[in-house]
Amino acid sequence: MDPDPPIHSGLVYRICLPLVAKLCGLLKLGPTDRVLRVAPNLFLKFGPELRLNEAHAMQYVAEHTSLEVPRVVTAFCNKKGCRYILMTRFPGKQLYKVWPTLSVQERCAAMRQLRSMVEEYRSLTPPQPGRIGSATYTPMGSMSVGPFDNVEDLHRALRGGVNRSTGNDELDIVARQQSSRTYSVHFTHGDLAFYNILYHKGKLYIIDWERSGWLPDYWEYTNAWAAVRLAATITLPEVTEEFLTPYPLEFKMECLRLGLKYLA
Repeated sequence: MDPDPPIHSGLVYRICLPLVAKLCGLLKLGPTDRVLRVAPNLFLKFGPELRLNEAHAMQYVAEHTSLEVPRVVTAFCNKKGCRYILMTRFPGKQLYKVWPTLSVQERCAAMRQLRSMVEEYRSLTPPQPGRIGSATYTPMGSMSVGPFDNVEDLHRALRGGVNRSTGNDELDIVARQQSSRTYSVHFTHGDLAFYNILYHKGKLYIIDWERSGWLPDYWEYTNAWAAVRLAATITLPEVTEEFLTPYPLEFKMECLRLGLKYLA
C-alpha cells in the first residue's frame, strides 16, 4: 500500500485506467512507457515505482500558491501495487529545447518569471517546522526515504547511517563543514532542471513534482545541478543562479557523494 491516501479514486477510474494504460501502451501514445497521453489535455502516469506523494504535492502547491500546476483528476494504488495518477496536461515544450531559439529579452523574462515562481513556493510555511519529508510528511519520491525529524537525520541517512570517516579526505572535510551549518527547511521541487519546465508563448509551467517536499534550503540548488549532470541533457551555468540561490559548499558535497565531477 502507498503511504499517501488516494485522491478521487472512484470505482470507474480503478476499473478503466489499467485498461487504458494497457491500450495506450500498446499504441505507444506517450513520451515514455510509464507516462501516457490518454487525451489531448490528460496525462496518465503509472507503475509500481510511482508514489502518490507527487499527486499530493501538486494539490498542495495548487491550494497554497498562485502557481498553475497539473490538476489531479485521480490518484490511487490498486491491489497489485501499481499506482496511477491521472492529471491535466499543459501546452508547450521543455524549456531546454526552446532555449536556443529565444531572444535575450525572452530569456530574461523567463528567468524573472521562474525566480518569482520558485520564491513563492519556497516561502510556504512548513506545517511541521524543521521536519523533512514529502508534502504530507511521508517518504519522498521513488527512493521512499524519510520522513526525518530534522536535517541532521537526513544527512546521516545520506551518509548511509554512519558518522565515522568515509575514507575520502575531501568528502570528510566537506561533510564536517556541512554539519557545522544550520539549515532552514523549505518546500522544494527537488528536480528543477529545464526538462521539467514547460515554455508556451512566454509562460512557464513547472511539472514532475515527484521529488518535492520539505527539504533543506540548499536542496533545490544542488539537485537542479546534479540532475543536469546525470541526465546530460543541458547545462546552463550562466543562468542557474538567476533563479536559484547558490550553495557552492553543498553542491560540492552532493557531487562528491554522487561521484560527479565538481566544477567550481
